[in-house]
Amino acid sequence: MRHAILVIGHGDSSVLQETIKVLDDKDIDFYIHWDKKFPKPALKATNSNLIFIDRMKVYWGTDSQVIVEKKLIAAVVNSKNNYDYVHLISSTDMSATVVKCWKIPIRKCRFSNIFLR
Repeated sequence: MRHAILVIGHGDSSVLQETIKVLDDKDIDFYIHWDKKFPKPALKATNSNLIFIDRMKVYWGTDSQVIVEKKLIAAVVNSKNNYDYVHLISSTDMSATVVKCWKIPIRKCRFSNIFLR
């Protein structure tokens, strides 16, 4: 299963770097927009591709957020890669599952009730 993870990022990149570390896999690519108001982070992956798109300033609650989403989607479409799933996250989101669960169809993955304990 091939996944494209679209990231809208800003500020501190440490959570995103940890997300990349957890999900680093040849079948998972990250398409990243980093708000131009902040320095571009030096993110690293061993197996995943990290693709940065052209940067612009993003303001909460404005059309700039939608414009960035559209640019990220266009980057995936124009890549000509065949992804089974496309996900949109922020740079402060963390995966609640491990790579193994991303490699099988979602309907077959058993999620634990980690938030109900």
